[in-house]
Amino acid sequence: DHVGIVEAYTTTAGAGADLEAVAIEAGANDFSPLTHAQNDDIPEGATGAHFVTDRTAVHAVSVWLKQHGWHVITSEIGYVAKQYPVLDDAHRAEVGEFLQEIEDHDDVQRVWAAVK
Repeated sequence: DHVGIVEAYTTTAGAGADLEAVAIEAGANDFSPLTHAQNDDIPEGATGAHFVTDRTAVHAVSVWLKQHGWHVITSEIGYVAKQYPVLDDAHRAEVGEFLQEIEDHDDVQRVWAAVK
């Protein structure tokens, strides 16, 4: 699906305690917690989140988050997989090597892949 993606974090105690409420208030369609281990732009101990929005709502969600003490680190239009193929370990390694080769190419800025 072609969607809006906003990743943000807050260091204010309690501000991100209820991520669902934050997502609803901001106008996002979906959310998931995001940690420093998943995105090193999020400081250790901060509350991070990955918000999925309509493509037309990316700016509005980003503005709302900024106005409410969140630091936006990603605000873009992107893709979310509808389904993920089942891969055994050998195929997963082969796909990983292939994707890494593509990502290492100078002309490639972003690789979207439906692999878990």
